[in-house]
Amino acid sequence: MTVLFVPPDTRPHTLDLPLQLARIAGLEVCTPPAPCLPRLNEPGDLKALHGWLLDLAPEATAAVLSLETLTLGGLIPSRRVEVPAEEAVRRLGVLEALRARGVRIYAHATIPRVATGDDPFEERPYYACSGPQLRSYSLWADRASRKEPGAIERLEEAKRAIPPEVLADFLSIRERSRAVHLAALERVNRGIIGRLHLTLDDTAPEGLSAVDRRLLSERVRALGLEDRVRIYPGADEVPCTLLARLLLDEAARRPRVRVLSPGVDLERIPTRYEDEPLGRFLRSHLEAVGLLEAGPGEEEELDLLVALNAPGRAQGEAAHQPDPEQVDTPERDLEAFVDRIGESVRAGYRVVVLDVAYANGSDDRLVRLLLSRVDPTRIAAYAGWNTAGNTLGSGLGLGVATLSGTDRVPRLEALLVRLAEDWLYQAQVRQEVDQALEHPDPYDLGPLWPRAQEEVRKRLVPRIQALWREHFAPRLSSLALAVDPPELFWPRLHGVRVRVRLVPGG
Repeated sequence: MTVLFVPPDTRPHTLDLPLQLARIAGLEVCTPPAPCLPRLNEPGDLKALHGWLLDLAPEATAAVLSLETLTLGGLIPSRRVEVPAEEAVRRLGVLEALRARGVRIYAHATIPRVATGDDPFEERPYYACSGPQLRSYSLWADRASRKEPGAIERLEEAKRAIPPEVLADFLSIRERSRAVHLAALERVNRGIIGRLHLTLDDTAPEGLSAVDRRLLSERVRALGLEDRVRIYPGADEVPCTLLARLLLDEAARRPRVRVLSPGVDLERIPTRYEDEPLGRFLRSHLEAVGLLEAGPGEEEELDLLVALNAPGRAQGEAAHQPDPEQVDTPERDLEAFVDRIGESVRAGYRVVVLDVAYANGSDDRLVRLLLSRVDPTRIAAYAGWNTAGNTLGSGLGLGVATLSGTDRVPRLEALLVRLAEDWLYQAQVRQEVDQALEHPDPYDLGPLWPRAQEEVRKRLVPRIQALWREHFAPRLSSLALAVDPPELFWPRLHGVRVRVRLVPGG
């Protein structure tokens, strides 16, 4: 099966990781030439992109497509480009042409966030000055829409604090996205799009994202599309989710999973960037991928065991660990949790470790325990990056890929990359480099970018090599590790691209 894949951008988590998933599964995936895709804030060439899709359609069975990239040139450009709503909707016409050529379409789009930080790099430049006021407006707009007493007055007060041209632009971007999403729902209803995931990026229980979610959910119910449309918190992981869903749909299979956790109540644990408690949020992602939770007595039919490293009370930030107040609390038995993972691996279960105790990086204590007590080469998949949603969707997707893949090398390469990026970089090296550079602007390194890259390489490569030498090489004597120089793909410390290859040797 050949799949056309149009990612939301070219970051490693949105481009490299889905391709790793495809290699694990033995799936042939085609990606557009570089000029078709966004470069930081610059949109890709849409005419070339649409032409590429239609040229390759005769060879393809299915397509996994970012609607932001198809209509506005990419996820980050969608927050900045000057394109009227009518033009953005018109660009969805390529989907009809693609479907007419027999390609099954799996599409996704993001309900725009109201950014929690005042980032002028990914958002409009006015966020640097008006971010707090826009967040206040968003909150009171939601409450006013639900007729909360006094909300209209507070909304007017918030509105007066924002320059009129800023507010008009802020709202027009949301209206354009809403128009695209509603037009996409109509295409699901007409059979053009086979599956559509609308996800909420960095969302909260209240705000304009919640307003949009209610509106879109009502439309889904009115059209009777609940079996083909999912609306839930998420963003960058959705390409992995949809590739995994495509694999399962193609096999007409719904694998059964069981969830392990370190003895905490998942139904009451909040995450930092989503509007659902962790237990319900996990179910959202299981349903999105197409996995079923096994019932009592179904151990023999278990396909995956999901080891969810949850915090004791609330998700922390990886840069501020250990956190005994919210994460590593007395009711959370991490050592017993790791021992259960080890027992399950030794018993032959396929174990996926989803590390969501901290946002923006791994739980350092968990990974060290895993490496000391569990054979890491037998872990099916690991994820611990960015938001809880990013971890859940990508980790579950990687786990699904191992159900159909037979070559262990792509799985091991993906595992090493995740440990390198999520644990060694995010939980260790990132903070060291930030300190070495004397805490630069988190949104733009500017002239410090080359030096930051060298600092990252100097610290990260030896750690990756040590990880391989101490925990993988003794069990994989026929393989040798090659590490490409890591790179900061954007001029900030937020993320790093790591590429490794396992080659014959040892």
